[in-house]
Amino acid sequence: MPNDGSLCPGCGAELQSERPGEPGYLPQKLREREGAVCQRCFRLHHYKEYHKPVVSDTGLRRALEEEWRQADAALVVIDPLTVDMLPRLLRQAEDAGVTVTAAFNKADLLYPARRAAELEAWLAARHGGLEVIACSASRGFRTGVLRERLLRSGAKRIVALGLPNAGKSTLLNSLAERERHTVSALPGTTVGALATSLGGGVTLVDFPGLASGTPLFPLLCPDCLAALSPKKRLSVTSLVLKPGKGIMLGGAVWVRYDAPAGSVSGEVEVAVPDTIAVHGTTAGREEELLHRHGAELFGVPCGSCVPSILERMGRWKDLVLERDRELSFPYWGWIRPLGAEPLKDITVLCPGDTPPSVRMAMSGESGAWGP
Repeated sequence: MPNDGSLCPGCGAELQSERPGEPGYLPQKLREREGAVCQRCFRLHHYKEYHKPVVSDTGLRRALEEEWRQADAALVVIDPLTVDMLPRLLRQAEDAGVTVTAAFNKADLLYPARRAAELEAWLAARHGGLEVIACSASRGFRTGVLRERLLRSGAKRIVALGLPNAGKSTLLNSLAERERHTVSALPGTTVGALATSLGGGVTLVDFPGLASGTPLFPLLCPDCLAALSPKKRLSVTSLVLKPGKGIMLGGAVWVRYDAPAGSVSGEVEVAVPDTIAVHGTTAGREEELLHRHGAELFGVPCGSCVPSILERMGRWKDLVLERDRELSFPYWGWIRPLGAEPLKDITVLCPGDTPPSVRMAMSGESGAWGP
């Protein structure tokens, strides 16, 4: 939607001066200042103060329907930790009848283990030849390639879709070649649609990620949500998984090897954000460790978030870890077996309504991860 000055240029919230603490609040005396952002954006940018916005997904869906009536293309933005949610984003664009380009953002989290061409081929193979550009908005890596592709596409209005914290606003700032949209480690920073010119008569619309696509959004406090965003790289750890043992990805994803005693053991590779810890334990002791150590050991969740995490724990049984496949958990990371023998009788406990997925390995051959 065009911004006639009634929207915050940082997050897309409708500016208002009556309700401090709500999205879009800007003191009346600052309303005439050119480029002024709302109080929440100002505090995010200058003080790293994280506050979850209260935004209705129902309202956002109505706004997206309006955007689709004007758009002729979609830019779907995912990253290594949200890539398994791509099908639901593709369905939205396909239902709207628009052409789709996918941006595999934050590719630097995987480099040098995976090169851009390998990531593009991996994702295209999973989604029927989808056009994919691997890039990193924060480093300016291959964003020029993506920009040229969009300008040559023939589309005049492109809606950018992505889950919260896929780096969509950072990417759009890079594509527009100017800092405009507020960016932070907190998922859901953008709360309203923001249109910006890409040049050549092309308009790019930054559309907020729906909280319903992020099962962790209602369960974690702002600081814990922000802590799930990797700072530099994914942290990769190798562990031996034995029968009766388990692995915790942070404090909220529990992977148990429930095979009988004497079953085969196997080495696994675990990739997580570099802000959380991987911990091996005896299966069944996870909750005790979580209560005893919390964020001090695991990074996420903090003590205040533990009850909501435990209340929403789901359980998936009889999973199998086998070579060239990964067991993946949106936002938390993934596990890949390194041995030839499959590990059966895997049980996973994790929060939210999104089950773990088994996928073709993204991590590459054994030992492919760089230092």
